[in-house]
Amino acid sequence: MTSVSSYIQTDNEKDWLAHRWHRPRRVLGIQGSPRGRRGVTEQVYRSLMEGMETAGAEVTTLHLAGMEIQGCRGCFQCWVGDDPRCPIRDDLSPLLQEAPAYDLMVWAFPLYVDGMPGIVKNLLDRMMAFNLPEIQAVGEKCVHPCRYQRMPNLAVASVCGFYGTQNFDPLVRHLEALAFNQHTPLTACLLRPDSLSLMHPSGREAMRNVRSAIKCAGKQIVEKGAVDQTVLEDISRPLLDRETYLKLAKSWWKQPKKEV
Repeated sequence: MTSVSSYIQTDNEKDWLAHRWHRPRRVLGIQGSPRGRRGVTEQVYRSLMEGMETAGAEVTTLHLAGMEIQGCRGCFQCWVGDDPRCPIRDDLSPLLQEAPAYDLMVWAFPLYVDGMPGIVKNLLDRMMAFNLPEIQAVGEKCVHPCRYQRMPNLAVASVCGFYGTQNFDPLVRHLEALAFNQHTPLTACLLRPDSLSLMHPSGREAMRNVRSAIKCAGKQIVEKGAVDQTVLEDISRPLLDRETYLKLAKSWWKQPKKEV
């Protein structure tokens, strides 16, 4: 086991702060929609992975839906026990062993109550096993030092049914904080609002350009660790005007539900 104070700042954090980017060869994609392969999250995720593979990255994908995932018990055995692994044995166990060896993690999930779905939060809580219990000050903040000299960087894509991107604000703040705490610099945050637009013919047509922009974003993340602002704006651009969307959203809940 490493010294508890060895990796207050990991190698990938040092690279990030120095604006050095190493193209990720191995990408771990975690699709965290409780609906699994149904819905808009999967469409966004597939386009993002296509872009990354186009840039030469090798992508391994896990769909959290359907996996046996338990929440953290707060037992601290990963910190104080003889075995640094999380003592819970479920479908997350292999992932927790393998994740630090990847160059980049990509999370994709829908917005749930201003944040991430419970299955993704369970994963995040269990990832505390990557850190050590000591608390160190880094500037004005406190942080647990990392157990590993290098961690994967992070990119996130999220979708929601609200119009506009403002409802993502609490999630983005959370992602920025957890990226610091987990030593996984946040390279990009792709936001796709107004998902119900895909119930409208014009919305489905406009989504084609969005998928192209998402694919471009995946390529840019691999190549330079960032996404151009114009591409981010294309990804978040409304597919319908606000009035049409609100009418669609109102009628949607009065109809038999179809996949979007």
